[in-house]
Amino acid sequence: MTKLNFLLVLLLTIVNTMNLYSQHDGDLIGSHEAGILEDKEKYPWFEKAYNAYLPDTAVLSGLSKLINQEVKITVVAGTWCGDTRRELPKFIKIAKLSRFDEKKLDLIFVDTNKSSPGRPEKKLRVKSIPTFIVYKNGMEKGRIVERPTTTLEKDLLNILSQ
Repeated sequence: MTKLNFLLVLLLTIVNTMNLYSQHDGDLIGSHEAGILEDKEKYPWFEKAYNAYLPDTAVLSGLSKLINQEVKITVVAGTWCGDTRRELPKFIKIAKLSRFDEKKLDLIFVDTNKSSPGRPEKKLRVKSIPTFIVYKNGMEKGRIVERPTTTLEKDLLNILSQ
């Protein structure tokens, strides 16, 4: 009977391990540059949402004046997550149109357990994704968690206007 129990536990462990790795096929994990999402074969959702989004140009004008060298943004997201697939392409478009320096963007992708190598999301106290954390002069100014209150560009402008 113990051999049967051992084999059952071993089989379950193997199946769970296979599920763990298969759930991440094609998903990004860890720190990456935003340009990686432009791979149309792996992330077709990105281009579609990016091209469909039309940000408010008046708000972008105000945002462009506030986004400078002193601003850093950390985004914790998951390519498997519906909220990320909706909001991250919008954010990348807003960042490009407002001339935000991509070197000041820290993009961290997590797995379905909301973890990544080195666990930076834990230190940042991220509970939900996507989370956009805005820093100015090294101090956290605000966060947008899962979805904006109004629009992404308006929420970013509100945070940076404080």
